[in-house]
Parts: sequence; structure tokens; C-alpha cells
Amino acid sequence: MSTSSYSLRKEKGDYYITMDKFHFEQCNIKGETTAYESLFLKDYLEPNKSWTGRYTYKTTYNSLQIPTVDTSVDYTGTILEKGISLTVKGVKYKDVIKFRIEQQTIVVVQEIGEATAYTSSIDYWVSKNIGIIKIATKDSTTELLTYTLK
Repeated sequence: MSTSSYSLRKEKGDYYITMDKFHFEQCNIKGETTAYESLFLKDYLEPNKSWTGRYTYKTTYNSLQIPTVDTSVDYTGTILEKGISLTVKGVKYKDVIKFRIEQQTIVVVQEIGEATAYTSSIDYWVSKNIGIIKIATKDSTTELLTYTLK
């Protein structure tokens, strides 16, 4: 079982995602990941323009046999297209921004100093006044099913 929450904050054209503490439990082992925030999108940039950032978090466990893990993520976001239309699940969305986040993640096991690095790339399509309507990686695609405007 796990519990977590996140929020999206917009300041002018900058969108920030804040991940709260993440608590998890499996097979009597409990753990916690610290909160972090990252700059998710700069909606005012033109295509082929980029932004960069870094966020870090720590994962700890209630077992002395499982070491603490430090994770740092360096990322670059790039606007790929703006003002496009995209049909998702039969619904046509207008004023869509497509952008890519490329990440280099380094995971360090504190007690033994062992580090592992990996990279990932995620494409996002965001529709004005709606939010994320599609996400794609090299292995999978997720599309918005429904939404409610408030």
C-alpha cells in the first residue's frame, strides 16, 4: 500500500509539479520518499527552445537491512510544437503544446556508495485549460479518458 499526492502550480507561464512525501509499505517493510518540486513546463517558449532543472529526493526504510537511497534527476524540457490540434479518444483538442522531458537520473545507495545512472525521455501533450491529454515513452502511451472543468 502507498499514499502520496502532488500538486500543480502555475506562475505566469511556468508550471511546477510538487510531489509530497510518499509513504509506502510492502511485506512489513515501510518506507518514505522526501518531497520535491520540479519545473514541468514553460508554456511561453517557442518550438525548439528549452529549460533545465534538477530535483533530488531521499528514500528511507524502517529496516536497518535496507540502505537509504539518494536520487538526483537532471532534466531538460524542450518545446516541440505549439498551437496544434490533437484527437484523443475521439475528442479533438485545440491549442495543444507538445514537449519532451529528457532526464538523467542518478541513484546512490548511501551505505555502500554504489551509484546507478539511467536516462529517460517522455513526450507530453498539454491542452490549454484542460491539462495533460497524452503522455508517451518509448514503451507506452497513456491518453486522457475524461475530464471535468470547474
